[in-house]
Amino acid sequence: MFIIYVFAIICGVLFHVDIWSSMLVFIISGVIALRKQLLHHFFYSFVLMILSFFHLNDYFQIEKGPFLYDQQTKLTQTMKSQWVRFNDDLLINGDQFKGTFQIQNKTYQFYYYIHDEQAIDALKKQLPFMKSCQVGFKDSEVLPNTNHDGFDYRKYLLQNHIDGIVKVTNFDLTQCKSIPLNLHDSILKYRSNMIEKINVLPFKYKDYFIALTVGDTKYLSSEALYQLKLLGIYHLYAVSGSHVSIISVVLYYCLKRCYVPIWVSKSIVLAILPCFILLTGAAPSVLRAALFIMIVLSLYQYRISLLSCLSISFILNWLMDAKVVLDIGFQLSYLISYAFIVLMHMLNNKPFFISLLISTCISQVVTMPLILYHFNSIYFIGMLTNLIFVPLFSVLIFPLAICILLYLMIFNHMPQLFIHLFDLCFEINMTLTHWFMAFPNLEWIVGFQPKIVYVLMTFFILMMFHKKYHRYFIVLFIMMVVLIEMRSGNERIHFLDVNQGDSTLIESHHQVMLIDTGGKIAFNQHKIQRHKENTLADQSIIPFLKYHQLRNIDYLLITHPDFDHFGEAERLIQHYYVKHLILKRNSQHVHKYDSLLRLAEKYHVKIIDAETIKSIHLNNISIELLNTLVNHEDENEESIILNLKHQNNQSFLFMGDLGQEGEQKVIESLNKSILGIKIGHHGSKTSTSDALLDHFLPKVAIISAGRNNRFGHPHNETLVKLNQRNINILDTRIYGRITYDFKKGWSNRLQEYEGK
Repeated sequence: MFIIYVFAIICGVLFHVDIWSSMLVFIISGVIALRKQLLHHFFYSFVLMILSFFHLNDYFQIEKGPFLYDQQTKLTQTMKSQWVRFNDDLLINGDQFKGTFQIQNKTYQFYYYIHDEQAIDALKKQLPFMKSCQVGFKDSEVLPNTNHDGFDYRKYLLQNHIDGIVKVTNFDLTQCKSIPLNLHDSILKYRSNMIEKINVLPFKYKDYFIALTVGDTKYLSSEALYQLKLLGIYHLYAVSGSHVSIISVVLYYCLKRCYVPIWVSKSIVLAILPCFILLTGAAPSVLRAALFIMIVLSLYQYRISLLSCLSISFILNWLMDAKVVLDIGFQLSYLISYAFIVLMHMLNNKPFFISLLISTCISQVVTMPLILYHFNSIYFIGMLTNLIFVPLFSVLIFPLAICILLYLMIFNHMPQLFIHLFDLCFEINMTLTHWFMAFPNLEWIVGFQPKIVYVLMTFFILMMFHKKYHRYFIVLFIMMVVLIEMRSGNERIHFLDVNQGDSTLIESHHQVMLIDTGGKIAFNQHKIQRHKENTLADQSIIPFLKYHQLRNIDYLLITHPDFDHFGEAERLIQHYYVKHLILKRNSQHVHKYDSLLRLAEKYHVKIIDAETIKSIHLNNISIELLNTLVNHEDENEESIILNLKHQNNQSFLFMGDLGQEGEQKVIESLNKSILGIKIGHHGSKTSTSDALLDHFLPKVAIISAGRNNRFGHPHNETLVKLNQRNINILDTRIYGRITYDFKKGWSNRLQEYEGK
């Protein structure tokens, strides 16, 4: 009965995303209601669907403004000073102090940059958890995804009930005040204090211990998180539903063995679970498991089915927070739980290892459409790794970690023996992790697909387990996979928005060339190393490649050794398949490539000296390399210039950061008009001479520059030159990612975002 209401809630959400998917789910729920003779419940579910739709209106109807800050608001110039209440999620990451604080029932995410190591040490000793402090700050703008229809940080903030982002300019810890706390906040503060205690203990793997015991993964490095997600074992490191189940079952069994009355045992478990939810950060999967167990224990005498109990927990979760259904952890947790309940007969009376194998296969297969929808790809190695790591964590590492945590909570100190024991056990885990990381990445990249494809894929997969119809749906599923793989390629140039940097992606029927990678310049030469760094490669370039089903980079060309042009190259080589690396090896600035060249050799990337080749061919596209000045004091003058020609006579010129001195050599080398020119040096007045524009007569000029950049790019002098010649200007600051399709013409991210 309750499953119909769950379908109704899902329909309401899907109606915002894709009306056809919503209708399909609604029809399926109607068929279930008809077969189970629950048509009156189907009517109530229709009302629930409408409520679900309107509950998320603010999320899906988020205001859409321009991409350029100074066209939208002057908030970034407004300084404020107010008393705020810091929350329990404070973190020091290198030179960055971040977290959330509250002002008059509104929550803001803040960042504060510290350039003094002594100040960092002082802050670590007195983090203002749940304290009131006077803070000076200014509001910051949050951009949507300016490259493709993927992860949107503004929606992420809204989903997590955060009202904005601010940059803290100053605050005085000595003026902070303790404030009265309710029970909820007291537990959260206790959790924060417990994390601080663990942080000062001499654990070798303290970051992992914190994740395992209190469910806080923010201390794990970016590389560690990448490895865990690639291997499909991230769920073992963050406290999840399986951990809740282990604790509840073990506790209930121990109480029963001690001859504690059943009603007392149930009461103890029911009392402990809410505290456990708060102590572990109330992750959606934890909340799901805890609510489910509490409902089962409370309603056991009424003989309500497990499917109904799980559905009730889903509805309660939704009633507490309608946006929780948008959380991928919530979605995966419930999808796997429903699959296990429905397919429980497949696990009955099976040996442990066979049950583990079947359950791993079920969880991998049923979650495939959801993972493909969110990430456009899936790693199959998780099928193997979970067979090894699940028993290791369930039997050894997690129980040991919980016992050590309980000892610390009760006795307020930690024997050295316990620390060595945990580190020894975890060393086995790390050895296995490094061993599996050496395996080939079995990744299936499907790119963007219509929403209805993922709904149908989910339906086909579930029906594959049906005894009567499984053969037909296996065939349908295989046909769908074949159709996805037969997707035709495109011929396009994408000028990516990488802020104050350059990165251009050329694709021709699944052959790919990336010209530069962008990169954030560190103006502070003594920057303290952060354990978790957000990179352009991880946030923009790699998701964009996967979104467009581009499975490798055939050629990665670096025009010159400026960090804003090659800063993300190492990350790309580490996390994506790059076949060839092209750069100038005889430049006097080649020492800047030392680390990149070593990494390329390690990952078996073929290194090509740009001076040894004249052109590159990508199907119908020919790219000529024009080697400019060599051994020039100014590395910009050594930029590799690219002349792109399509077989239909459309051509583009890519100027790197070349200055006016080098432009004269380009003028002498080529003699023709062009369709588009990638303006040199982000529109600086030191590039783009009158002679260059008059010689090539471009119709369109593309400028890649950062919003509110400190250099003032593009300079007004350059814009005046372009406007005087009636050259159409496309600026990534204004339009986001800019695309030229050799069949369809120009498009940009702003058009897509505004739905034009």
